[in-house]
Amino acid sequence: MRHGSESKPFYLYLRKSSGVYYAEIKDPVSGALLPAKSTGERTYRDAERVAWEWTINGLPVGPSGESRKKPGEAASFELAFQQLNDVPIGQAEAQRILDLLKRRG
Repeated sequence: MRHGSESKPFYLYLRKSSGVYYAEIKDPVSGALLPAKSTGERTYRDAERVAWEWTINGLPVGPSGESRKKPGEAASFELAFQQLNDVPIGQAEAQRILDLLKRRG
């Protein structure tokens, strides 16, 4: 069951298999929900604290979670990735994307 309200910029739900709360953060521009991310918390109150921290300071990125992405930046990436996944891409376009990614590191 999803917990949240229109006044909060996120929804929380308990994943019964693990007993851990997951958060879906809303993109502040579009209102779209970002993919659910584990808060690592087993109580609603602690999960809510984590979700607020992510909303204010950004979502943890990468395995260590040291770097952060603001919800709007994360939503932009998710949208671009989804569009890239949905559009047929030829070999030349794929090579351009690979070249771009290599330049960016």
